[in-house]
Amino acid sequence: MPTKPFTFQIFTMSDTPIDPIPFADKAIKLDIVVVGHGIAGLVFAIDAKLRGHQVQILEKRPGLDDFGDVLALQASSLRSIKNGWPGFWDELQSLSLGSTLNLYRYDGTFLASPRIVSSDGLGFAVHRLDFHALLHQYALKCGVIIQFSMEVDKYLESPNRGAVVLSNGVRIEADLIVAADGVGSKSWDLVRNIKDQAVSSGYSVFRSNFPASPALENSPVLADEFQKSPTRGCAFMGPDTHIVMSKSRHRLGFLMTHKDPGNLPDTVPISTVLPYVEGWSPVVTELIKAVPDGVVYDWKLRWRDPQPGWVSPLGRLVQIGDAAHAFLPTSGYGASMAMEDAHSLVECLSHVEQQDIALALRVHNCLRFERTACAQKMGFKARELWHKTDWNSPIEDPTMFTRMWAPWLLQHDPEDYARKNFATCAQELRNGEQFQNSNSVPGYKFKMWTVRDLAESTNDGLEDEGEWFATE
Repeated sequence: MPTKPFTFQIFTMSDTPIDPIPFADKAIKLDIVVVGHGIAGLVFAIDAKLRGHQVQILEKRPGLDDFGDVLALQASSLRSIKNGWPGFWDELQSLSLGSTLNLYRYDGTFLASPRIVSSDGLGFAVHRLDFHALLHQYALKCGVIIQFSMEVDKYLESPNRGAVVLSNGVRIEADLIVAADGVGSKSWDLVRNIKDQAVSSGYSVFRSNFPASPALENSPVLADEFQKSPTRGCAFMGPDTHIVMSKSRHRLGFLMTHKDPGNLPDTVPISTVLPYVEGWSPVVTELIKAVPDGVVYDWKLRWRDPQPGWVSPLGRLVQIGDAAHAFLPTSGYGASMAMEDAHSLVECLSHVEQQDIALALRVHNCLRFERTACAQKMGFKARELWHKTDWNSPIEDPTMFTRMWAPWLLQHDPEDYARKNFATCAQELRNGEQFQNSNSVPGYKFKMWTVRDLAESTNDGLEDEGEWFATE
């Protein structure tokens, strides 16, 4: 099936193809199928193609999503891109919404302006739609094959090949299958040999994005707020609800996290949304009222207990991104962790011969699991802080809302970490020993947790040893 033409042209990238980066060693060249055209799948596909692998992406949707949330791209997800993707970095920087997110109490009282940058100055926010479109175009430029309307019903493997079976019965084989198809991935049937279902987090997100010009022309409140800068992001926080709003050069968007009553359809009228923010700043209510068709999506937030294993029994399938570890939006780190996965996995594959693909996948899994599980838990901690604060009382220390982007999150380099630790981790896995990671929370000895554990901890507070948050 041919690749669907890319019609969301907002960039001016040259049509000159990107050549693979010359291999510096004897690394293998694989035939890889990526299931999922999201951020994890695209970043992995590009990185792998630049290393000389043959890559195709299968996506069940008919084309690019039009969701336009704001994403934080932390330094840990950007170092490999800045240094290793020819011609991409300048285009990406042109999408930046800045590195500061202004935080407000629900009534419009200013709280703080946390910056999402690392000590070397990397990190900024982007509009999801713009970033997704840029990744798509760059992947095509690199020679990645992208096929839409290709729904995977089943994952299979043999000792030498992985395979997927499409909804139309067609079977596609490859040396490696990368499941990047989100929290509902059917790959869990093969990885764990059970029908594993994601569970509700108890929250969902009203989300919408739309052209900015009509909204700004028709609302003096929005014009005053958003015409101060061509691009910006901000968040308003209140009792058990918060909303993140963004303006790119051409669009406005919002994500509003709220308690899930359990009975809302996937799309709701704004008359359902507005009661959640009654008495909030006019900026919030006016933005919701500006939705052109008066209807927003309600995205149910589902996640799983952390699963230590993301690799199939015979080592021909690996999960990345939300397929391996779903994140709450309050973590501010879901996209970056997905990108970290991609860079780590590609680096691990460069250290083995064809017969040792399974080892590369298991080393990658070992290097990544504890870090991602801690980052998931960080998202829960942030949501509790944002939603359980007594918003009707004075906020004595507004800086507490700025500390979620801690050094252990920002300073990491997943590609470099995999390169430096691959040999030791591989040897210890062969010997049945426990590899000690150093890419997670300082001072914290990792402990498994469950969604139920976190839910039950909300009444007592969630305390862990270690330096989870930034100190300033």
